[in-house]
Amino acid sequence: MIKTTLVHALHAHRPDLSFGAVEDLLDALGTEIVRAARNNDTVTIPGVGRLAAVMSSPRRGRNLRTGEEMVIPPRLHLRFSSFRSVRETLNQPQS
Repeated sequence: MIKTTLVHALHAHRPDLSFGAVEDLLDALGTEIVRAARNNDTVTIPGVGRLAAVMSSPRRGRNLRTGEEMVIPPRLHLRFSSFRSVRETLNQPQS
């Protein structure tokens, strides 16, 4: 789902909010998630799951152009964990 589709879907649930207000809300949500990740905080999205910042370990890699081995430095990533109820709902057989 792209941003425009999400804005329209959320607007359908809350027609009292303008499309611009919904879009601003999504932008603010993204900004706050990045801010929280940089501060090593966890973001919980009610009814969906949790986003947490995790640091990857340094690892060995290879420069594809030269074939030279190199060390890939550690990096910060976002990891999403869905709630059990979401996983169970997604994995129910469809009737």
